[in-house]
Amino acid sequence: MAMYLRWGFLLVAVLVVTPTVNSECSVGQEVANRSGYLSDFATAIVLVDNVISCDGIITSWQFWPKNSFSFKALVLRQLADGNPSSWTVIGTNDIPVSDVVPNQKSTYIVPVGDRIEVQNGDVIGIAQYHVNPLIAAGSTGSGTLLHVAINAQTSNLLTNGEIFSLTPGSTISTVTSQSIGGAAEPLQVSLSANVEPGCSVGQQVVNRGGILSNVRIAMVLIDNTVSCNGVIASWQYWPKQSFPFKAIVFRQVLTGTTGGSTSTWNIIGINDIPASNVIANKINRYNIPTGDRIEVQTGDVIGIAHYDDGPVIAADAADASNPGTFHQVAVNSCHFQCQLLTEFEIGNLELGSTITTVSTTDIFVDSTARLQVSLSAEVIVSPHSTTGSQGNGASHYLYQSWMTIFFASVSTLIYLY
Repeated sequence: MAMYLRWGFLLVAVLVVTPTVNSECSVGQEVANRSGYLSDFATAIVLVDNVISCDGIITSWQFWPKNSFSFKALVLRQLADGNPSSWTVIGTNDIPVSDVVPNQKSTYIVPVGDRIEVQNGDVIGIAQYHVNPLIAAGSTGSGTLLHVAINAQTSNLLTNGEIFSLTPGSTISTVTSQSIGGAAEPLQVSLSANVEPGCSVGQQVVNRGGILSNVRIAMVLIDNTVSCNGVIASWQYWPKQSFPFKAIVFRQVLTGTTGGSTSTWNIIGINDIPASNVIANKINRYNIPTGDRIEVQTGDVIGIAHYDDGPVIAADAADASNPGTFHQVAVNSCHFQCQLLTEFEIGNLELGSTITTVSTTDIFVDSTARLQVSLSAEVIVSPHSTTGSQGNGASHYLYQSWMTIFFASVSTLIYLY
């Protein structure tokens, strides 16, 4: 906290600077050696009472392994129907064997880009593939109830293949461990996670049957909205071909949202993704150098611009399970007929530029109004403003003063199957 005193005639003002970041939290029991172990067979287990108590992103896992084997650390969320035996996998982190050192407390620092966004009320779990003791556990003291994942059709435990296939969005059914002969519960389990303020924006990055655009274009993904204040630390995307592109953050400046209306946006920041970081037909991650990180606010949206006539980002039409995002394209004139930005105009987009956009359905007869787009970003929250050379936006400090009021000194969206 910094305090500033300013003296004037019959006035004393005190300026207090308070970071407006959310508190962090941890989830799980103490990570220590214990007399037993969680499991000695391939299985996926939900630690029902290891409940996350804040919103944010998981930055690290801690565990006490009995042997050295790789495993999956899980975050799960109970289904909306309230069934205590039905869960959605929110995220997974694959812990490599190199980070699993037996008979001591181990820590896995989750790489930027792999961090799982969590909510208050989510729980953690584990999936292991090996028929050997792994995570230390014991029955002394308070602990957690365990639910074990089964195949809902056969009621059998998950196979190795089913465990490997657990990914964000997977739904699993569980039974209590005691119902299949497990040890008395609750158990203390030497697995925990640290959650720090942050969020992600965008949809799941996977291969999709179509493409976002195969022409030079700049596009705003209107519903891919940032839900926290911070800086973008990484972009994730699934490219169809290896072309450079611009990942962009926009902030709306005039009213107008979807369905054919014209909108106006400020460019808050741009990250140029080089072709060397665009490898076709796989998940790509671009970790942004500290000085190039874009400072964002709640309500900002992400988008993309590329200069080459060729498919770049994977996309699909929205469906009932994923409504996707509306999207608008940047235009330079709509006097008689809206014209897309030229290659030169796209290349000149920069911090502070203002663009006008219209719905893609106003430009392309065969476009689709809503899309699932394989582009996302991870936002981390810092108590300090870290605006870089390509960042902009409000500081992360709230200025308050005593005896004063607040003080502030493409053809797009054609599906190619």
